[in-house]
Amino acid sequence: MNEFYVDLLPDDARRILRERASFRLVKLSGILALTIVTGVAINSYVELRNARAEYEVFAQLRDRASKIDEMVAKSTQERTTLRGEIAVDAILRSPVSASEIIATISHLLPEGSWLESMKISLEETKLAKGAISARPAYLILMNGIAPTPESVQELASSLRKTPPFTAVTVLEQRAAARTSGGSEQQFVMRARIDPTAAASAPAAATRPWAPAVTAHAASVEGGGVQ
Repeated sequence: MNEFYVDLLPDDARRILRERASFRLVKLSGILALTIVTGVAINSYVELRNARAEYEVFAQLRDRASKIDEMVAKSTQERTTLRGEIAVDAILRSPVSASEIIATISHLLPEGSWLESMKISLEETKLAKGAISARPAYLILMNGIAPTPESVQELASSLRKTPPFTAVTVLEQRAAARTSGGSEQQFVMRARIDPTAAASAPAAATRPWAPAVTAHAASVEGGGVQ
């Protein structure tokens, strides 16, 4: 059975349908383009807002970091000043004078030995909260020359047996050539001074060679005593 289709739609109506279809296509394309442009604009706005917020946060952090650095520097400076004041106060109240320490070490130096430099500093100790150290200990750092390794050990042994020296340690010891020939021993020695032990021991009995002086010094640098 053969079927026949007859298009009875007039040509004008067919043209109108084609125009409407084209109009719908153009309209949909415009809506799609507008949607894309709107999405891009919204995304750009969000990114710009986020970037501005990040910049503001970064600027605030930078300002705060700068203020923190200033506070840390100020705190460090105040701490250094306070340490110096504590050291001076402790030295003034210490029963052991720097002159007495120098005289004691000079007396104990073996023959042919001398000190090139000596430094006395306040020992940093961590105390319990609220505790106050009335008599802080001191650290002595000595750089010297000795003729033999035995002389270095002799000096260390003598210091260990003499109050108020404690915790005597030879930090460095090495041979060095003399300008006149031969060799000598360069050494670095550290000792701790306990003012409590010095106060409990009679100076005349333990160090009869130590002078009775009241001058105090925080550090001694330069030529030693032979």
